[in-house]
Amino acid sequence: MAIPSSRHLASIGAHRPTRRGRENIVVTFLTSRRASRWELLVVAALVVVAGVISVRTSYFFADDFLFGTFFVETPLTPALLIRSYFGHLVPASALFMSVFYNSVGLNWPIAATLMVLLLLAGSVAMTRLLDALLGSRRVCALAGASFGLSLAVLTLVAWWGAALGNLVPLVACIAFLGSVTRWHATGRARHLVSALLLYALAVLFYEKSLLWSVYAVAWTILVLDAGQPFRERVKRALGRWPLWIPVGVVSAAVSIAYLIGDYRAESGVTPGLGRLVGFVLRGVFLGLIPSVFGLDLQEPVWSRFVLPLAVFANIAVFSFIAWTIARAPRTKAVWLFVWLVTLLGQIPLAIGRAGLFGLDGGRLMRYQIEGIVFLIVGTAISLVRVREMRTALSLRSRGAGSVRTLVIIAVATVLGGAAWGTSAVNFVHANPGTAARSWVNDFRARWPTDRTVTMVDGPLPANFAFDFTYPYSMASRALPRLVDNVAFSTSVEGAWAMGPDGIPGLFAFDASQEWPVGRCTDGGEAITVLVDDASTTPRQLLVTYQAEGTGDVQIVAGRRGALGDTSGLSPAFTAAPGGGAFVLTVRSGTAIDTVRVASAAPGFCIDSVSVGVATGHG
Repeated sequence: MAIPSSRHLASIGAHRPTRRGRENIVVTFLTSRRASRWELLVVAALVVVAGVISVRTSYFFADDFLFGTFFVETPLTPALLIRSYFGHLVPASALFMSVFYNSVGLNWPIAATLMVLLLLAGSVAMTRLLDALLGSRRVCALAGASFGLSLAVLTLVAWWGAALGNLVPLVACIAFLGSVTRWHATGRARHLVSALLLYALAVLFYEKSLLWSVYAVAWTILVLDAGQPFRERVKRALGRWPLWIPVGVVSAAVSIAYLIGDYRAESGVTPGLGRLVGFVLRGVFLGLIPSVFGLDLQEPVWSRFVLPLAVFANIAVFSFIAWTIARAPRTKAVWLFVWLVTLLGQIPLAIGRAGLFGLDGGRLMRYQIEGIVFLIVGTAISLVRVREMRTALSLRSRGAGSVRTLVIIAVATVLGGAAWGTSAVNFVHANPGTAARSWVNDFRARWPTDRTVTMVDGPLPANFAFDFTYPYSMASRALPRLVDNVAFSTSVEGAWAMGPDGIPGLFAFDASQEWPVGRCTDGGEAITVLVDDASTTPRQLLVTYQAEGTGDVQIVAGRRGALGDTSGLSPAFTAAPGGGAFVLTVRSGTAIDTVRVASAAPGFCIDSVSVGVATGHG
């Protein structure tokens, strides 16, 4: 049977009364025009509450401390804006972080407020995008709420760095697509200008936003001009050159800057075709689709049920897609757009991250946010198209179908809500920001406020700062951002320390190995001590000494043959008359077999060299 044309369907709908059966009650309710703004207020309230809950127990962690120190210590220059940040070109993000950290520092209430407002802005942008295409319908507001409450998005609103790096450009991209849609409908210059500004903002915040130029082309051809002959669609798309030319210029400039820079060098090894495909398939079918139902299949709570839950989620999604296509064949173009851009968006991610995180790295929630947007958009458009088709054909439906539909929706809502709640609670408890908040509160409770505290340096707790960000993972870089009465020393006399547990207190040393030395120097030859330390974890080197007077001491630890000239040893210490001990931090991944000490202090002698961990349990 031939599918009726759009004009024929409209003609049928105009001359025959609509007879809605009870089976249509859900679709009819969702796709009806919004009679008031109370739906929008409810959506805004839900999104804000979810955002507040997400940020309430979190705190800065990981690269937040790297950037929080780096941008304070580094002058703002053009080179700072375009340098590589973990393989990304993010000049606007770098500019914002520099301004933020130099203005308010590590102020979590301000950061949390901005993230909640950003979450709300994303929900508004999603609602307005669909309003521009479908009119002011309830399903548009529901789509906005779905964006703000989706697990993938909420996981970003608990990590300041991820919110800036991923959520800001995503919100700008959604708004960009909304402006493109409005310009397509009205031809007004203000919509064209806003589209161009939003696109430029997005790509300057995150170079991966370049893909949205391709998404916009596919959007206009497959969605905005749906129902037209393909040749006519291409012709109409080419006629939008006032949009494409500026977008192309911006895209070319950012692409060239990315390709000639050192960004790819920090993105890991490019995977082979097999690993790339495996990464994409796992990301979509084990990550994206289950996350629609609130299932974070990387969380331990679901570990024993990954495959059956993934199969169930995929069957449910593709059954819905098949249902919409069967009732409104025009939705085929919509779903083609959804899956085309979803798979396309996974490819650069696979190229840059498959080598770093393995095949299942794409299942991380923060990598699902673009796919979530497209699935929500596709669902909303398809429901409206289904209603339009049924209204045009004036189909009568049976009551049994209505009951069956309501039962399916009720069961899906209960199961999806339970899954979403379980994953959300589990995420809050497992979120490193929650542990960081707990550590900061405990640290400040133990920290003296009546004097300046001298500490020996050491790494921050592993759940608080990434070790590979050394030296910004060291206490000497982060603690001055938390308290204003700390000083650092290499001498252990009267000093405090903080071990892997993050508890500050009087210096104590838990030695794993010790080598007696008993050798002296008169300021000529350096003393070389052979040690056997194959550990690659962060640790400290403790050197005890005796001296008759004051003088500079230089200590270096490393591998034989790679220590360099003894005259250039570092860092520098100052020996005290009588004796004492120095602490040298050995960074992660560094194995040592030689310790070399040079000193100009009179009567300088080394008693022993120890390797271990400094703690605050003294």
